[in-house]
Amino acid sequence: MKYPLVILGLVSFFAGQGSLVLPVGNDAWLVEVSTTGGFFGSGTRAIAVSSAGQVICSSPAMHCPRDVAVSDIKPLVEMVPHGHVTISTRSIVGFCSDCVSRTIVVRHRDNLGVLHTYTASWDDLSASVVSREVMKLYESVLTLSR
Repeated sequence: MKYPLVILGLVSFFAGQGSLVLPVGNDAWLVEVSTTGGFFGSGTRAIAVSSAGQVICSSPAMHCPRDVAVSDIKPLVEMVPHGHVTISTRSIVGFCSDCVSRTIVVRHRDNLGVLHTYTASWDDLSASVVSREVMKLYESVLTLSR
């Protein structure tokens, strides 16, 4: 099963770079985005952003800001499905060995204190199954590193 490998991958990306945790309190969120693969691993990078405005990247070469205006990201986080949702739609191994794999993990504690986790993984060939809202959040977070 690939899901534990995705989480392990996110942990290893942020190892040595510090890490972000879900901020304390209700209405808090944490978004972690990663890419892996591509030719010679050229797509490998990760970034996390929290409702506290903190940002952390897997590499100093990514040029991430130290903090971010959460007002730009929060509406996108709120559009992600609630509950505990996992979507893994990567192509058959070997069929797309040079595809970039993408993962997003959204942890959101709602205004009642209930924790929701949304995880989606996809590659170049399976991106169409990920909702536009999740894709927009993914791209918005990834853009922080440019």
